[in-house]
Amino acid sequence: MNLTEAIRTSIAEILGHKLRSILTLVGIVLGTTALVVMVSVIGGAALAVQKGLTDLGFDGVMFVTAQPATDRLEKKKQGYSRGLRTADLRTIDAGKELIGEAAYKELATRCEERDRLRPVPTPHPADPVEPDPATAPS
Repeated sequence: MNLTEAIRTSIAEILGHKLRSILTLVGIVLGTTALVVMVSVIGGAALAVQKGLTDLGFDGVMFVTAQPATDRLEKKKQGYSRGLRTADLRTIDAGKELIGEAAYKELATRCEERDRLRPVPTPHPADPVEPDPATAPS
């Protein structure tokens, strides 16, 4: 059996069983399409998860920036807490072994940067005055 006879026999079988040939062709097309669609969807989902993890930032740490208060209640709440200040660094400095060296250095860098970018606010009259350990008599 040579190549021309094999091709002639194949064409004769396809034409002899038209419905079976069309159904086979439809199955092949649908299967291939389903495979391509599933690979694309899974690839897109993997990229979305990767982007979501990347958007979390440095090691999953969320950085929050202060926003000015807009309504009366928020302005009142703003007076109760002023957030972390450089003076708070002394308290954290005493326990820096507990929280780890990296967290301490990051906090110190952020406090110094924040103090450099904006002036230090005057203390609130209700705030307790902390003596400076460097100048306090011993």
